Amino acid sequence: MAPLAAVELRANQGRSNFSRRFASQPLLNRGEARVFRELDFMVLAVNSS
Repeated sequence: MAPLAAVELRANQGRSNFSRRFASQPLLNRGEARVFRELDFMVLAVNSS
């Protein structure tokens, strides 16, 4: 592949990646979120007194 053709190919790939729409994903699954909420509640309870 000629160097110019390779550059054009990479540029086209970059353009197609930038035009895609991505859906946001949760950082924690349900179980992890529940544990985090409980730990947060416990920390707040200890630190408030």
